[in-house]
Amino acid sequence: MSIAPLNAIILAAGVFIGSIIAYPIGHVVGQGVGESKAAVRAVQKTVELLKERDKIDDEISALDASALCNNFGLSGDDRLECVRRVEASATEP
Repeated sequence: MSIAPLNAIILAAGVFIGSIIAYPIGHVVGQGVGESKAAVRAVQKTVELLKERDKIDDEISALDASALCNNFGLSGDDRLECVRRVEASATEP
């Protein structure tokens, strides 16, 4: 057997062994990167939802008792009772 085929076999064995070692390492690193990206997306979505909630809170806070009760779709005595309760709760500490 000459040296060239022997070197090719050694090289192929080295590549095979290297791939066996490198694959799990690359898989774990890649999985960690994917988890990091998922965590970043989750934080971004949470921030978006909190901003939207703050916007809704501001809109509701800007309504007076009558407008707020109108948004509930109440009519007649139910609406008047709602206004009375909302105004009463607004004056409580």
